[in-house]
Amino acid sequence: MRNNLVHLGEAVSSAMKEWRLDEKINENLLQTHWHDVMGTTIAKYTIEVRLFKKVLTIKCSVAALKQELLYNKPQIIDKVNEYLKTIAVNELVII
Repeated sequence: MRNNLVHLGEAVSSAMKEWRLDEKINENLLQTHWHDVMGTTIAKYTIEVRLFKKVLTIKCSVAALKQELLYNKPQIIDKVNEYLKTIAVNELVII
Protein backbone atom coordinates (compact mmCIF):
# COMPACT_ATOMS: atom_id res chain seq x y z
CA MET A 1 0.00 0.00 0.00
CA ARG A 2 2.90 2.37 0.65
CA ASN A 3 3.97 2.20 -2.98
CA ASN A 4 0.89 4.21 -4.00
CA LEU A 5 1.84 7.21 -1.86
CA VAL A 6 2.77 10.37 -3.71
CA HIS A 7 4.08 13.59 -2.21
CA LEU A 8 1.66 16.49 -2.46
CA GLY A 9 4.16 18.62 -4.41
CA GLU A 10 4.63 15.88 -7.00
CA ALA A 11 0.86 15.44 -7.37
CA VAL A 12 0.28 19.16 -7.86
CA SER A 13 3.17 19.42 -10.33
CA SER A 14 1.89 16.45 -12.28
CA ALA A 15 -1.67 17.82 -12.42
CA MET A 16 -0.40 21.23 -13.56
CA LYS A 17 1.56 19.65 -16.42
CA GLU A 18 -1.30 17.36 -17.41
CA TRP A 19 -3.83 20.20 -17.53
CA ARG A 20 -1.28 22.68 -18.95
CA LEU A 21 -1.88 25.05 -16.07
CA ASP A 22 1.82 25.83 -15.74
CA GLU A 23 1.75 27.38 -19.21
CA LYS A 24 -1.19 29.61 -18.29
CA ILE A 25 0.49 30.65 -15.05
CA ASN A 26 3.68 31.54 -16.95
CA GLU A 27 1.70 33.54 -19.50
CA ASN A 28 -0.12 35.43 -16.76
CA LEU A 29 3.14 36.13 -14.91
CA LEU A 30 4.74 37.37 -18.11
CA GLN A 31 1.83 39.65 -18.98
CA THR A 32 1.70 41.06 -15.46
CA HIS A 33 5.46 41.65 -15.14
CA TRP A 34 6.35 42.45 -18.76
CA HIS A 35 7.73 45.85 -17.73
CA ASP A 36 10.06 44.12 -15.24
CA VAL A 37 11.30 41.63 -17.82
CA MET A 38 11.84 43.98 -20.77
CA GLY A 39 11.89 47.43 -19.24
CA THR A 40 9.35 50.24 -19.21
CA THR A 41 10.23 51.65 -22.65
CA ILE A 42 9.60 48.37 -24.46
CA ALA A 43 6.55 47.62 -22.31
CA LYS A 44 5.12 51.04 -23.18
CA TYR A 45 5.04 50.19 -26.89
CA THR A 46 3.97 46.55 -26.50
CA ILE A 47 0.29 46.00 -27.24
CA GLU A 48 0.00 42.29 -26.45
CA VAL A 49 2.10 39.46 -24.99
CA ARG A 50 0.92 35.86 -25.45
CA LEU A 51 2.52 32.54 -24.56
CA PHE A 52 1.10 29.36 -26.08
CA LYS A 53 2.85 26.02 -26.61
CA LYS A 54 6.26 27.56 -25.84
CA VAL A 55 5.81 30.25 -28.52
CA LEU A 56 5.97 33.81 -27.23
CA THR A 57 4.08 36.29 -29.42
CA ILE A 58 4.69 40.00 -28.96
CA LYS A 59 2.61 42.63 -30.72
CA CYS A 60 4.33 46.03 -31.02
CA SER A 61 2.91 49.42 -31.95
CA VAL A 62 6.20 50.87 -33.30
CA ALA A 63 7.93 49.44 -36.38
CA ALA A 64 11.41 50.45 -35.20
CA LEU A 65 10.92 48.59 -31.93
CA LYS A 66 9.64 45.56 -33.80
CA GLN A 67 12.81 45.52 -35.91
CA GLU A 68 15.02 45.91 -32.83
CA LEU A 69 13.24 43.02 -31.10
CA LEU A 70 13.67 40.84 -34.20
CA TYR A 71 17.44 41.35 -34.02
CA ASN A 72 17.49 40.36 -30.35
CA LYS A 73 15.31 37.22 -30.42
CA PRO A 74 17.76 34.87 -28.65
CA GLN A 75 18.44 37.39 -25.87
CA ILE A 76 14.72 37.98 -25.33
CA ILE A 77 14.01 34.24 -25.13
CA ASP A 78 16.85 33.82 -22.61
CA LYS A 79 15.66 36.80 -20.57
CA VAL A 80 12.06 35.51 -20.39
CA ASN A 81 13.14 31.96 -19.50
CA GLU A 82 15.46 33.31 -16.83
CA TYR A 83 12.66 35.43 -15.35
CA LEU A 84 10.22 32.50 -15.31
CA LYS A 85 12.96 30.14 -14.02
CA THR A 86 12.00 27.49 -16.55
CA ILE A 87 12.24 26.86 -20.28
CA ALA A 88 8.84 28.29 -21.08
CA VAL A 89 9.77 29.81 -24.46
CA ASN A 90 11.42 28.09 -27.42
CA GLU A 91 10.30 30.43 -30.18
CA LEU A 92 9.54 34.14 -30.47
CA VAL A 93 7.13 35.72 -32.94
CA ILE A 94 6.97 39.50 -33.23
CA ILE A 95 3.97 41.09 -34.91
